[in-house]
Amino acid sequence: MIKKDYEPEGYEKALMEQYEELLIQKEQMLKDAASYQIAYYREYGEMITAVFELKVECIKKKKTISYCRRRMNRGLEVDVRRMESEVEQEMQGYYSRLKDLIRERERAENAQSVSEFLLLRAKKIYRRLAKVLHPDINPNTMEHTRLRDLWEQITAAYHHTDVERMEELEFLVRMAMEELGEESFEPDMDCLEEKIERVERDINEIVTSEPYTYKNLLLDPDSREGFRDQLYEELTKRARCPVVAIRHYGDKFDCVYTDQDLALRPLLQHLLEHHGLKRIVFLAGYRGHPDSELRLRVYREEMAAHGLPVDEEKDISYGNMWLNCGPKAYEELFADPENRPQAVVCANDYMAVGMMRTLQEKGICVPEDVIVTGFDNVPSIALEQPTLTTVEQDFAGMTRIAVEELDRQIRGGKPAQRKDGINKMPMGGKLVLGESCGCGYRGDDYYIRISSERGRQVDVLTTREVGMTYFTIEMNACDDLNDLHRVLVTKM
Repeated sequence: MIKKDYEPEGYEKALMEQYEELLIQKEQMLKDAASYQIAYYREYGEMITAVFELKVECIKKKKTISYCRRRMNRGLEVDVRRMESEVEQEMQGYYSRLKDLIRERERAENAQSVSEFLLLRAKKIYRRLAKVLHPDINPNTMEHTRLRDLWEQITAAYHHTDVERMEELEFLVRMAMEELGEESFEPDMDCLEEKIERVERDINEIVTSEPYTYKNLLLDPDSREGFRDQLYEELTKRARCPVVAIRHYGDKFDCVYTDQDLALRPLLQHLLEHHGLKRIVFLAGYRGHPDSELRLRVYREEMAAHGLPVDEEKDISYGNMWLNCGPKAYEELFADPENRPQAVVCANDYMAVGMMRTLQEKGICVPEDVIVTGFDNVPSIALEQPTLTTVEQDFAGMTRIAVEELDRQIRGGKPAQRKDGINKMPMGGKLVLGESCGCGYRGDDYYIRISSERGRQVDVLTTREVGMTYFTIEMNACDDLNDLHRVLVTKM
């Protein structure tokens, strides 16, 4: 929430801009959730329906056996026709669910893919139209039949990424604005702070619920069994040039990575030595997650170095690297009310935020009652209350070192290799002290700075997306090497 530390008119305008952006973000997330659902069923639909079919068969057999036992226990004969009729009636709900799964899978398989260019175009048009017609911004939209009809068509076209129709509707909206006058497009400025809080809750509900959470399974390569081995195999077969992996430690290729010892150990030492804590627990990611396992190892080593025992059952909980792991972690780590943890060290920021939200729901204050820390310094959670003590990885530095190493190898220079023949280039992290350990203070102008930085990031990303889109279009249009060379020279 933006703090009111400047003129009322400017404050109200800033709130309205924040409200508009949150509404647009919410609609984008709903659209993303629908696309994740399609991708999820396209990827796993066949397996899901096959498993559910087996489940239906098992349930049917159990119900048949149960019917026979009831009849036999009463000394009655089994009427086969009646049994089949009753079992079939009880199974209707399961059959209906199976049909829904099959339809969902078929819909996903038949769904047409949409280019990044069209997605970006649809998003930009929707942003412009939403700021004028969104019913939560302009209440007149629902009072005018014409405007209401236009808005319904806009949302339908946006859902289907029908850019051509959206362009037509944008023209019709301009005509409506001219005919109805500016008084029909006055935003509702009442209770903006309450509205912002409501939309923020809606967004949190979306990102922590299915189908949006399918994103984790679809986009996290570490959750895909054998993904890295397949990637290494393909690179080994296809690459005819030097390869440097970024943000990954391995023995196959040269790599630039965050050394968990250098990154996480200062945070643990800060808790153990500066705060003098003794009861520190660890919220890890799912078992086998490479980064999480390394961070867990550093936690065990640092606790042992300070003579503090770690109970593997009570002091370590395994989550899923996402926001919705808080309730489960709370039940496991805070099971003993007489021996509550003094701090929860989390393997990433998303789980730390999930943990803080759960603690707040339970009436436990952060950092007064318990300290919570994260890892990554994710920009998207900068507005959390309180701000998070975390570790920031130097991705820009990793990229710079990787490109310099590639340039050196391409130009014929020999990399400084270790004994195993692989050049492993570790980097440390930056300890970011936030309010969640009591050492940080966001400052009176924090929200203004965050809003400005968010705006700058959006501009950079939008420019980059547009540039890459047109670069891809021109590359695809090349007919020979001369065309290819021309595009590379002018665009790179």
